[in-house]
Amino acid sequence: MKELAICVPAYNRVDTLIELLATIVKQLTDNNRSRIQICVCDDCSPTNLESPTKKFMTNHDVEYIYNRNSENLGLDRNILKCVGISKAKYCWIMGDDDGVSDGKIDIILEYINKFPDESVFLGNRYVCNRKLKKRLKEKWTKDKTDFIVDFTKEGAIKGYFDQLNSTTCLGFVSTIIVKKDVWDNVSEEMYLPYIGSLYMHVAMFLLMLYKKGKMYRIVDFIALSRFGNDNFYSSLKQRIFVDFNGFLQISHIFDDNAVVKDSFLRIVRRHFNYIYLYAMSYTAELNSVEIDVLRSIGFSEKQVLIFTNRNRFKSFCSFFLYVLKAMVTNFRWFYKTCYITLQKILK
Repeated sequence: MKELAICVPAYNRVDTLIELLATIVKQLTDNNRSRIQICVCDDCSPTNLESPTKKFMTNHDVEYIYNRNSENLGLDRNILKCVGISKAKYCWIMGDDDGVSDGKIDIILEYINKFPDESVFLGNRYVCNRKLKKRLKEKWTKDKTDFIVDFTKEGAIKGYFDQLNSTTCLGFVSTIIVKKDVWDNVSEEMYLPYIGSLYMHVAMFLLMLYKKGKMYRIVDFIALSRFGNDNFYSSLKQRIFVDFNGFLQISHIFDDNAVVKDSFLRIVRRHFNYIYLYAMSYTAELNSVEIDVLRSIGFSEKQVLIFTNRNRFKSFCSFFLYVLKAMVTNFRWFYKTCYITLQKILK
Protein backbone atom coordinates (compact mmCIF):
# COMPACT_ATOMS: atom_id res chain seq x y z
CA MET A 1 0.00 0.00 0.00
CA LYS A 2 1.25 3.46 -0.92
CA GLU A 3 1.55 6.23 1.64
CA LEU A 4 -0.19 8.92 -0.39
CA ALA A 5 -2.63 8.88 -3.30
CA ILE A 6 -3.33 12.09 -5.19
CA CYS A 7 -6.97 11.61 -6.18
CA VAL A 8 -8.38 13.63 -9.06
CA PRO A 9 -12.12 13.48 -9.82
CA ALA A 10 -12.04 14.65 -13.44
CA TYR A 11 -14.53 15.78 -16.03
CA ASN A 12 -13.91 16.98 -19.56
CA ARG A 13 -10.90 19.27 -18.95
CA VAL A 14 -7.99 17.41 -20.48
CA ASP A 15 -5.63 20.38 -20.85
CA THR A 16 -5.87 21.49 -17.22
CA LEU A 17 -5.75 17.87 -16.05
CA ILE A 18 -2.41 17.39 -17.82
CA GLU A 19 -1.16 20.65 -16.32
CA LEU A 20 -2.11 19.30 -12.90
CA LEU A 21 -0.28 16.04 -13.58
CA ALA A 22 2.75 18.09 -14.64
CA THR A 23 2.83 19.87 -11.26
CA ILE A 24 2.91 16.43 -9.61
CA VAL A 25 5.45 14.56 -11.72
CA LYS A 26 8.03 17.35 -11.63
CA GLN A 27 8.23 16.75 -7.88
CA LEU A 28 9.00 13.04 -8.24
CA THR A 29 12.33 11.87 -6.86
CA ASP A 30 13.96 8.53 -6.15
CA ASN A 31 12.92 9.00 -2.52
CA ASN A 32 9.19 9.57 -3.08
CA ARG A 33 8.05 8.00 -6.37
CA SER A 34 7.53 4.56 -4.83
CA ARG A 35 5.51 6.07 -1.97
CA ILE A 36 2.77 7.74 -4.01
CA GLN A 37 0.17 6.97 -6.64
CA ILE A 38 -1.97 9.16 -8.85
CA CYS A 39 -5.64 8.26 -9.28
CA VAL A 40 -7.81 9.90 -11.93
CA CYS A 41 -11.52 9.13 -11.99
CA ASP A 42 -13.10 10.30 -15.26
CA ASP A 43 -16.82 10.91 -14.80
CA CYS A 44 -17.77 9.69 -18.28
CA SER A 45 -16.42 12.80 -20.03
CA PRO A 46 -17.44 13.47 -23.63
CA THR A 47 -13.81 14.51 -24.17
CA ASN A 48 -11.20 11.77 -24.35
CA LEU A 49 -9.14 12.02 -21.15
CA GLU A 50 -7.66 8.53 -21.13
CA SER A 51 -5.36 8.54 -24.16
CA PRO A 52 -3.65 11.93 -23.66
CA THR A 53 -3.17 11.47 -19.91
CA LYS A 54 -1.83 7.94 -20.22
CA LYS A 55 0.50 9.11 -22.98
CA PHE A 56 1.76 11.89 -20.73
CA MET A 57 2.25 9.53 -17.79
CA THR A 58 4.21 6.93 -19.77
CA ASN A 59 7.25 9.18 -19.43
CA HIS A 60 7.08 9.13 -15.63
CA ASP A 61 7.81 6.18 -13.40
CA VAL A 62 5.00 6.43 -10.87
CA GLU A 63 1.89 4.35 -10.29
CA TYR A 64 -0.98 5.81 -12.30
CA ILE A 65 -4.55 4.53 -11.89
CA TYR A 66 -7.11 5.67 -14.43
CA ASN A 67 -10.81 4.85 -14.09
CA ARG A 68 -13.61 5.89 -16.42
CA ASN A 69 -17.14 5.68 -15.03
CA SER A 70 -19.60 3.92 -17.31
CA GLU A 71 -22.08 6.74 -16.66
CA ASN A 72 -21.91 10.25 -15.26
CA LEU A 73 -22.16 9.98 -11.48
CA GLY A 74 -22.06 13.69 -10.70
CA LEU A 75 -19.33 15.44 -8.74
CA ASP A 76 -20.21 14.13 -5.28
CA ARG A 77 -20.28 10.47 -6.22
CA ASN A 78 -17.21 10.88 -8.43
CA ILE A 79 -15.25 12.19 -5.43
CA LEU A 80 -16.33 9.12 -3.47
CA LYS A 81 -15.41 6.87 -6.39
CA CYS A 82 -12.01 8.50 -6.86
CA VAL A 83 -10.97 8.01 -3.25
CA GLY A 84 -12.48 4.53 -3.40
CA ILE A 85 -10.19 3.33 -6.21
CA SER A 86 -7.05 4.48 -4.42
CA LYS A 87 -4.83 2.11 -2.48
CA ALA A 88 -2.99 4.32 -0.07
CA LYS A 89 -2.99 5.29 3.61
CA TYR A 90 -3.86 8.92 2.83
CA CYS A 91 -5.63 10.59 -0.09
CA TRP A 92 -5.01 14.14 -1.28
CA ILE A 93 -8.14 15.18 -3.19
CA MET A 94 -7.27 17.52 -6.06
CA GLY A 95 -9.46 19.50 -8.45
CA ASP A 96 -8.75 18.67 -12.08
CA ASP A 97 -7.92 22.30 -12.92
CA ASP A 98 -5.69 23.02 -9.92
CA GLY A 99 -2.11 22.11 -9.11
CA VAL A 100 0.25 20.96 -6.36
CA SER A 101 2.57 23.70 -5.11
CA ASP A 102 6.28 23.12 -5.67
CA GLY A 103 7.90 20.88 -3.07
CA LYS A 104 4.67 20.10 -1.23
CA ILE A 105 4.46 16.38 -1.98
CA ASP A 106 7.50 15.69 0.19
CA ILE A 107 6.15 18.00 2.88
CA ILE A 108 2.78 16.20 2.97
CA LEU A 109 4.58 12.85 3.17
CA GLU A 110 6.44 14.19 6.19
CA TYR A 111 3.22 15.33 7.85
CA ILE A 112 1.31 12.08 7.43
CA ASN A 113 4.24 10.07 8.81
CA LYS A 114 4.86 12.44 11.70
CA PHE A 115 1.17 12.67 12.72
CA PRO A 116 -0.35 9.25 11.96
CA ASP A 117 -3.25 9.71 14.38
CA GLU A 118 -4.76 12.70 12.58
CA SER A 119 -7.70 11.93 10.29
CA VAL A 120 -7.61 15.09 8.17
CA PHE A 121 -4.95 17.57 7.09
CA LEU A 122 -5.99 20.90 5.63
CA GLY A 123 -3.63 23.46 4.10
CA ASN A 124 -3.84 26.90 2.50
CA ARG A 125 -3.70 27.84 -1.18
CA TYR A 126 -2.25 30.14 -3.79
CA VAL A 127 -4.84 32.00 -5.86
CA CYS A 128 -3.73 31.74 -9.50
CA ASN A 129 -4.81 33.13 -12.83
CA ARG A 130 -6.13 31.07 -15.72
CA LYS A 131 -2.57 30.02 -16.61
CA LEU A 132 -1.97 28.72 -13.07
CA LYS A 133 0.45 31.52 -12.26
CA LYS A 134 0.47 32.58 -8.61
CA ARG A 135 -1.18 35.92 -7.88
CA LEU A 136 -2.21 35.87 -4.19
CA LYS A 137 -1.70 33.87 -1.04
CA GLU A 138 -4.91 32.92 0.71
CA LYS A 139 -4.88 31.79 4.34
CA TRP A 140 -7.98 30.35 5.96
CA THR A 141 -7.05 31.74 9.39
CA LYS A 142 -4.57 34.31 10.72
CA ASP A 143 -2.42 31.67 12.42
CA LYS A 144 1.29 31.73 11.65
CA THR A 145 2.04 28.21 12.84
CA ASP A 146 0.34 24.84 12.38
CA PHE A 147 -2.35 23.88 14.87
CA ILE A 148 -4.77 21.07 15.67
CA VAL A 149 -8.57 21.32 15.90
CA ASP A 150 -10.19 18.75 18.17
CA PHE A 151 -13.62 17.97 16.72
CA THR A 152 -14.62 16.04 19.84
CA LYS A 153 -14.95 19.35 21.74
CA GLU A 154 -17.72 21.87 21.08
CA GLY A 155 -15.56 24.83 22.07
CA ALA A 156 -12.74 23.82 19.73
CA ILE A 157 -15.10 23.37 16.77
CA LYS A 158 -16.87 26.67 17.39
CA GLY A 159 -13.56 28.47 17.96
CA TYR A 160 -12.28 27.21 14.63
CA PHE A 161 -15.46 27.92 12.66
CA ASP A 162 -15.61 31.44 14.12
CA GLN A 163 -12.24 32.21 12.49
CA LEU A 164 -13.39 31.30 8.98
CA ASN A 165 -14.63 34.11 6.75
CA SER A 166 -15.74 32.18 3.67
CA THR A 167 -17.13 28.82 2.60
CA THR A 168 -13.86 28.32 0.72
CA CYS A 169 -11.99 28.39 4.04
CA LEU A 170 -13.95 25.40 5.25
CA GLY A 171 -12.80 23.04 2.58
CA PHE A 172 -11.35 24.11 -0.74
CA VAL A 173 -11.06 20.68 -2.31
CA SER A 174 -7.39 20.76 -3.37
CA THR A 175 -6.16 21.54 0.14
CA ILE A 176 -7.66 18.45 1.81
CA ILE A 177 -5.78 15.26 2.73
CA VAL A 178 -7.78 12.49 4.40
CA LYS A 179 -6.91 9.21 6.08
CA LYS A 180 -8.31 6.51 3.82
CA ASP A 181 -9.45 3.99 6.43
CA VAL A 182 -11.32 6.66 8.40
CA TRP A 183 -12.93 7.94 5.17
CA ASP A 184 -13.97 4.37 4.32
CA ASN A 185 -15.60 4.00 7.74
CA VAL A 186 -18.14 6.72 6.89
CA SER A 187 -21.13 4.59 5.91
CA GLU A 188 -23.42 5.20 2.95
CA GLU A 189 -26.24 5.85 5.42
CA MET A 190 -24.18 8.69 6.89
CA TYR A 191 -23.08 10.40 3.65
CA LEU A 192 -26.16 9.76 1.49
CA PRO A 193 -28.05 12.88 2.73
CA TYR A 194 -25.27 15.08 1.33
CA ILE A 195 -25.23 13.71 -2.21
CA GLY A 196 -26.16 16.62 -4.45
CA SER A 197 -24.62 19.27 -2.21
CA LEU A 198 -21.63 19.57 -4.60
CA TYR A 199 -19.50 19.65 -1.45
CA MET A 200 -19.16 15.96 -0.66
CA HIS A 201 -15.51 16.45 0.28
CA VAL A 202 -16.57 18.91 3.02
CA ALA A 203 -19.39 16.66 4.24
CA MET A 204 -17.09 13.65 4.34
CA PHE A 205 -14.29 15.23 6.31
CA LEU A 206 -16.78 16.71 8.79
CA LEU A 207 -18.43 13.29 9.18
CA MET A 208 -14.96 11.81 9.72
CA LEU A 209 -14.14 14.35 12.42
CA TYR A 210 -17.30 15.39 14.26
CA LYS A 211 -17.22 13.83 17.75
CA LYS A 212 -14.51 11.43 16.55
CA GLY A 213 -11.20 12.98 15.56
CA LYS A 214 -8.78 15.83 15.04
CA MET A 215 -7.79 17.93 12.06
CA TYR A 216 -4.23 19.11 11.54
CA ARG A 217 -4.16 22.60 10.05
CA ILE A 218 -1.14 23.28 7.87
CA VAL A 219 -0.41 26.98 7.40
CA ASP A 220 1.74 26.32 4.33
CA PHE A 221 0.29 26.99 0.85
CA ILE A 222 0.04 23.50 -0.57
CA ALA A 223 -2.23 23.97 -3.60
CA LEU A 224 -2.45 26.11 -6.72
CA SER A 225 -6.04 27.25 -7.29
CA ARG A 226 -6.90 28.23 -10.86
CA PHE A 227 -9.53 30.98 -11.24
CA GLY A 228 -11.57 31.83 -14.31
CA ASN A 229 -12.35 28.16 -14.85
CA ASP A 230 -15.35 27.61 -12.55
CA ASN A 231 -17.54 24.79 -13.86
CA PHE A 232 -20.40 25.90 -11.60
CA TYR A 233 -20.63 29.56 -12.67
CA SER A 234 -23.49 30.62 -14.95
CA SER A 235 -24.67 33.72 -13.06
CA LEU A 236 -23.96 35.46 -9.77
CA LYS A 237 -27.21 34.28 -8.20
CA GLN A 238 -26.76 30.71 -9.39
CA ARG A 239 -23.19 30.51 -8.10
CA ILE A 240 -24.07 31.98 -4.71
CA PHE A 241 -26.95 29.53 -4.31
CA VAL A 242 -24.60 26.62 -5.00
CA ASP A 243 -22.99 27.57 -1.69
CA PHE A 244 -26.24 28.52 0.05
CA ASN A 245 -27.94 25.22 -0.75
CA GLY A 246 -24.84 23.06 -0.36
CA PHE A 247 -23.76 24.37 3.01
CA LEU A 248 -27.31 24.49 4.34
CA GLN A 249 -27.57 20.81 3.42
CA ILE A 250 -24.26 19.99 5.13
CA SER A 251 -25.22 21.94 8.26
CA HIS A 252 -27.55 19.06 9.21
CA ILE A 253 -24.45 17.15 10.33
CA PHE A 254 -24.67 19.38 13.41
CA ASP A 255 -28.43 19.11 14.01
CA ASP A 256 -27.72 17.74 17.49
CA ASN A 257 -25.81 20.88 18.52
CA ALA A 258 -27.43 24.25 17.82
CA VAL A 259 -24.32 26.18 18.88
CA VAL A 260 -22.01 24.41 16.44
CA LYS A 261 -24.62 24.46 13.66
CA ASP A 262 -25.10 28.22 13.93
CA SER A 263 -21.34 28.75 14.06
CA PHE A 264 -21.08 26.70 10.85
CA LEU A 265 -23.80 28.73 9.10
CA ARG A 266 -22.24 32.00 10.23
CA ILE A 267 -19.34 31.15 7.92
CA VAL A 268 -21.81 31.40 5.03
CA ARG A 269 -23.24 34.65 6.36
CA ARG A 270 -19.78 36.21 6.77
CA HIS A 271 -18.79 35.18 3.25
CA PHE A 272 -21.94 36.50 1.58
CA ASN A 273 -22.06 39.86 3.28
CA TYR A 274 -24.03 42.97 2.30
CA ILE A 275 -21.84 43.52 -0.79
CA TYR A 276 -22.79 40.13 -2.21
CA LEU A 277 -26.43 40.44 -1.17
CA TYR A 278 -26.91 43.86 -2.76
CA ALA A 279 -25.07 42.75 -5.90
CA MET A 280 -27.32 39.70 -6.18
CA SER A 281 -30.48 41.76 -5.57
CA TYR A 282 -29.45 44.18 -8.33
CA THR A 283 -28.96 41.41 -10.88
CA ALA A 284 -31.65 38.88 -9.97
CA GLU A 285 -34.96 38.30 -8.20
CA LEU A 286 -35.47 35.61 -5.57
CA ASN A 287 -38.56 33.44 -5.32
CA SER A 288 -40.23 32.42 -2.05
CA VAL A 289 -38.24 29.16 -1.81
CA GLU A 290 -34.96 31.05 -2.19
CA ILE A 291 -36.04 33.59 0.44
CA ASP A 292 -36.72 30.68 2.79
CA VAL A 293 -33.18 29.45 2.16
CA LEU A 294 -31.84 32.83 3.29
CA ARG A 295 -33.86 32.62 6.48
CA SER A 296 -32.78 29.03 7.12
CA ILE A 297 -29.13 30.07 6.84
CA GLY A 298 -29.84 32.73 9.46
CA PHE A 299 -29.72 35.96 7.48
CA SER A 300 -31.47 38.77 9.36
CA GLU A 301 -34.85 40.14 8.34
CA LYS A 302 -33.06 43.37 7.41
CA GLN A 303 -30.97 41.38 4.94
CA VAL A 304 -34.00 39.50 3.63
CA LEU A 305 -35.73 42.84 2.99
CA ILE A 306 -33.03 43.58 0.41
CA PHE A 307 -34.85 41.06 -1.78
CA THR A 308 -38.47 41.41 -0.68
CA ASN A 309 -38.49 45.21 -1.02
CA ARG A 310 -36.45 45.19 -4.18
CA ASN A 311 -35.28 48.54 -5.52
CA ARG A 312 -32.56 48.46 -8.16
CA PHE A 313 -31.43 52.05 -7.58
CA LYS A 314 -31.24 51.56 -3.81
CA SER A 315 -29.44 48.25 -4.33
CA PHE A 316 -26.84 49.89 -6.54
CA CYS A 317 -26.27 52.76 -4.12
CA SER A 318 -26.05 50.45 -1.11
CA PHE A 319 -23.68 48.13 -2.95
CA PHE A 320 -21.46 51.09 -3.83
CA LEU A 321 -21.43 52.37 -0.23
CA TYR A 322 -20.52 48.95 1.19
CA VAL A 323 -17.73 48.63 -1.39
CA LEU A 324 -16.32 52.00 -0.31
CA LYS A 325 -16.50 50.90 3.32
CA ALA A 326 -14.65 47.66 2.52
CA MET A 327 -11.94 49.54 0.63
CA VAL A 328 -11.29 51.66 3.73
CA THR A 329 -11.66 49.06 6.48
CA ASN A 330 -10.26 45.92 4.83
CA PHE A 331 -8.58 46.70 1.54
CA ARG A 332 -6.78 43.34 1.36
CA TRP A 333 -10.12 41.49 1.54
CA PHE A 334 -11.58 43.90 -1.01
CA TYR A 335 -8.70 43.39 -3.45
CA LYS A 336 -8.73 39.62 -3.10
CA THR A 337 -12.51 39.42 -3.50
CA CYS A 338 -12.48 41.65 -6.59
CA TYR A 339 -9.70 39.63 -8.19
CA ILE A 340 -11.38 36.29 -7.52
CA THR A 341 -14.82 37.52 -8.64
CA LEU A 342 -13.51 39.05 -11.85
CA GLN A 343 -11.62 35.86 -12.70
CA LYS A 344 -14.93 34.00 -12.39
CA ILE A 345 -17.11 36.30 -14.48
CA LEU A 346 -14.73 37.66 -17.15
CA LYS A 347 -14.47 34.50 -19.18
